[in-house]
Amino acid sequence: MVSRRGALGLFLVPLLAACGPRPEDEPAPVVGRRAPEFTLPDLDGRPVTLRSLLGSPLVLNFYATWCGPCRFELPAFQEIATRYADRGLRFLLIDLQEEAADVRRFLDELKVSLPSVIDETGEVTKLFRVRGLPATFFLDRGGVIRAAQLGALDERLLEMAVGKIL
Repeated sequence: MVSRRGALGLFLVPLLAACGPRPEDEPAPVVGRRAPEFTLPDLDGRPVTLRSLLGSPLVLNFYATWCGPCRFELPAFQEIATRYADRGLRFLLIDLQEEAADVRRFLDELKVSLPSVIDETGEVTKLFRVRGLPATFFLDRGGVIRAAQLGALDERLLEMAVGKIL
């Protein structure tokens, strides 16, 4: 025999599950799903939206000036961006909570001219569930994530991931 409390629990658990957000409705930064929408300021303070970048294959890279592996892979991103510019490949670098002047100096030092925005509050980094830097997401023209990498990419991995979105 099931107690009243047990019967209520059997009813509420499925009801609460049915009322909560469904996984397909949640912005989930996983392969096969659309990347969550965001707006962040560029290094001059102008807003950049993910939506404005769709229509082209896009690489989103989360980085910081203090990140050693980031220093290693950012010049490779610049080289790949140049190599595939005729195929519409775009990059957006997302710095984690640093001052625009510091970010600009860092990118200039590395000779990287890719567009960069600053996640001033860290909310977009949380939205993408980034737990370490660098982290890179490869989006197709419709904004669907086709590959993701936590940690630095070597040239082989970068080429493979870019191949999935071109």
